[in-house]
Amino acid sequence: MKGLTLIEVMISVAILCITLSTAVPSVGYLIERYEAYIAVSTLARTLKRSRSLALQQQVDITVCPTKDDQCSNEWSLPITIFADTNNNQIIDVDENLYFHTEISASTGYWQKKRFNSPFMKFSPEGHAFSTATTFLYCPYSAKNTLAKQVVINFQGRIRIHNYLSRSNIPYANLAPLSCYLD
Repeated sequence: MKGLTLIEVMISVAILCITLSTAVPSVGYLIERYEAYIAVSTLARTLKRSRSLALQQQVDITVCPTKDDQCSNEWSLPITIFADTNNNQIIDVDENLYFHTEISASTGYWQKKRFNSPFMKFSPEGHAFSTATTFLYCPYSAKNTLAKQVVINFQGRIRIHNYLSRSNIPYANLAPLSCYLD
């Protein structure tokens, strides 16, 4: 029987360590990029679904993060979509609750341009006149290439856009929102 010598084992272990030391940071970046994509696309999908509900049901639809059945400014909380008929930003027993969703943001945080307005509202025509805004997802790692914005215009249309321009400068229309710069 033939076995490995001590030098062959040591060389194999050294090659394995070198390979793993270069691969692990790349895997971390891929995971962070994937989680950022999921968080941004989940928010955009939730807003699009809410706009569709407003058009289908022909009612005002409110979208907000909720704590104890009340709208909050913390967009990492579960998001609730409901018909707030009395405009009190509280889910009352007589109001239609359409769905809840969680936006996983374990690798980043959300900012909202109109922070004093803890909700989004879509009219029966699908418009977001009084609540049109921009959300900005910023990664905790300060890798601003992963930062994305979800933009809702007055007509209620939702789009995802990069935080940085091609020259790695944040878009000016985001003021006062900003991620930490590298």
